[in-house]
Amino acid sequence: MRIISVLLLMTSGLALTACGGGAGGSAGILAEKAGVCKINEDCSVNPDPGTTVADSDGDGIPDSDEDDGDGDGDTGSGAGGNTTTASTGNKTIALQLFALNKPAAGTTAISQLSATGYADMKAVEAAIMSTNKPKKLKFTIDTKTDKNSQWAVPVEMNEDEYGTRDLRWIPLGHVLPTFATATITDRGGNPLLYDPIKNSFFYTAASTYNDETFIAGEEVDYQHDDFYWNKIKAYMGTKANAGSGDKYREYRVKDEEANRDEVLQVWNWNDSYAVQYQNQIIQNDAKQQAWSFGGKKPTNLSTTGKSKFIGRFAATAKIKGWKAPKESDINPNTVWKVQGRSEVVADFDTSSVAGTLTPETWNSFQTKPDAYYTWSTSEAANPTAGNLTMPKSTATPATPDFKFYSAKIKLKGTIVAGTPATPTTPAVKDSYSGSAEINGFTPGDNAMQGGFFGTDGHETTGVFATTGTTTQQIGGSDGQIETFTGTESINGTFNGQCTAPGGACAP
Repeated sequence: MRIISVLLLMTSGLALTACGGGAGGSAGILAEKAGVCKINEDCSVNPDPGTTVADSDGDGIPDSDEDDGDGDGDTGSGAGGNTTTASTGNKTIALQLFALNKPAAGTTAISQLSATGYADMKAVEAAIMSTNKPKKLKFTIDTKTDKNSQWAVPVEMNEDEYGTRDLRWIPLGHVLPTFATATITDRGGNPLLYDPIKNSFFYTAASTYNDETFIAGEEVDYQHDDFYWNKIKAYMGTKANAGSGDKYREYRVKDEEANRDEVLQVWNWNDSYAVQYQNQIIQNDAKQQAWSFGGKKPTNLSTTGKSKFIGRFAATAKIKGWKAPKESDINPNTVWKVQGRSEVVADFDTSSVAGTLTPETWNSFQTKPDAYYTWSTSEAANPTAGNLTMPKSTATPATPDFKFYSAKIKLKGTIVAGTPATPTTPAVKDSYSGSAEINGFTPGDNAMQGGFFGTDGHETTGVFATTGTTTQQIGGSDGQIETFTGTESINGTFNGQCTAPGGACAP
């Protein structure tokens, strides 16, 4: 009998990190494993209150975390050492502990993807957007800032099959996924039982196949069995994985001796993809994060009119300073995995882009209930808007409806020439850049980059990072007002498909 650990997982939206604090969704390591901290759990050992920890380079990371201590002279990813410089590659947004690494005006961070066995980045991109995806990937970045050397020396990462095939992506797009009529059986024809709380499949009867014996109640090992995975992935829905379905891939390198704990997520849509890199070495907030995107450049992009794109987004959010009722079981001040609906309108007459990202679910690991917790907004219960048909969460003193749950993100940008002119072709205005702001919050540092993809530009993909603050006023009978300030920092990727085929689409 195979010994398979049961995934003690609750249904969630996009899981975007392990204890490194970000990705996403999604993203990062999506399931708890033996000896590894839970998603979003602070696994670090904090110093006593009032203790001063040396941070000689001012990067927010204690000096003790910057030395792997193995005596081999290799400082590893915890200490940085990146020497990458790049003039070509994908536009990228780089962050350190949720703070933007801001390059000089007029420049942007640049990242590249490479892999053993692929001639160049174009070949890697083609593989990402095919069914034969790379099993290894290397992510390199030039942040165009003086913090570039604090990033990890790039290494090739192996695909993390466990993360790629995490079943928590499946429920997106369903009220509660039911497989009663899906004819999902074991190899002997016995039906499998789907448990929506544990988010996995189990044998309903004893079964034997190829000298392997399975007992009733044993979990199906879909991570290492294509037979089961190919049957199950059809039920992921078009909204799973930020709309990329089963095209999502996750890569990871974890090497304690080399002081490395890094993750790379890849979302692939029809003609474009997005990447999130995280350095999770400090086991709290990600030391560094980077979001980038690329794809098939358009050759017949409209230069007039408007195009409207509808799709999905995935993000990582960090909440600070929020006050929760005394009765609350939910700590808002943590790192959350966020997913929802995206809408982008490109106006080629005015060379402008405007968009809205509407959160639908927020997910985090909560220590008080010792479980994963998901809040569904009213938008998630609105099928007329093309959103999820999940029931809206009910607010109680134990599970409050925090203001940040429903705060939309407003995108604003300018369309520019992304593909330069050649002696025989004009420059193509297939890129845009600008800002992303949390609606109703006072904006802080923010950035947004995007582009159009596919032969006729029928797809848009972009990345964003923004911080906003808002006040929470609590009045008293004596007329005194006590004001608390809450902060939301959120970064992620969005994608949209044109609402009509071929050329510009009417909103």
